[in-house]
Amino acid sequence: ATARLLSSVPWQPAGDVVFACVSGEETGFTGMQRFIGTRRADAGTVIELLAGIGLVSYGAIGAEQLEIALAAEPRHTLSGGRAAVTEALARIILAVADLTPEPDPDGHPSALRVNTVHAGEVLNHSPATGVLTVDARSTDPAWLAATAARIRAIAVRVEIGRAAGRE
Repeated sequence: ATARLLSSVPWQPAGDVVFACVSGEETGFTGMQRFIGTRRADAGTVIELLAGIGLVSYGAIGAEQLEIALAAEPRHTLSGGRAAVTEALARIILAVADLTPEPDPDGHPSALRVNTVHAGEVLNHSPATGVLTVDARSTDPAWLAATAARIRAIAVRVEIGRAAGRE
């Protein structure tokens, strides 16, 4: 589709156009940068087809990066009440930790962890917003999809429980 689109516009590349389809890329795109660096002499243009094409897996590790953002009315510590956002983030982190995969007897490596957490700017106020990120990776697409769905359900359950005043 990209090649058809490019052939329909008045664009003449300076050299060969290389389409690089990857099933996964590490943070910083170092693999793609290395590919471009080694092909610079014979590739005038490199088009990397990773985003927007859906899951492609040839036994490679798949990844789901999830961001969970929460919001609540902020309060000063002396006005009482719970720090809803930070407590909800803590409950989500503990629930995600319970999903840590056991070693797979079929040899599918899987990993799951919370990578970033941020909430609040001052010590004596409960924050109005908070966010955490979860990185899930596996060569088992079924495990990856199910785990991502469970994490989303945890986030919804914690948010609903907080909003309704339930624990």
